[in-house]
Amino acid sequence: ELDITLAQKVCADDDKVDNLHREMYPFVESKIEEEPDKKTQWIQLLGISRYLERSADHCTNIAEDVEYLINGVIHRHSSKID
Repeated sequence: ELDITLAQKVCADDDKVDNLHREMYPFVESKIEEEPDKKTQWIQLLGISRYLERSADHCTNIAEDVEYLINGVIHRHSSKID
């Protein structure tokens, strides 16, 4: 659909997914301490979180490609200069 607004939202939301994944480590660690008999399940949850984070990264790559198609700017190769 070449929706630049949606592509930019996908890129912005990737940071939220990254943060959620980062928060999973201490969460899973505390759950393993609370329920050591379920440590395998908690570790699997961490793996699922990682796969979802990677999926979000792939979506971001697609969104960046859409942005490039629309405005010709490659964000992953640009630097921020203030």
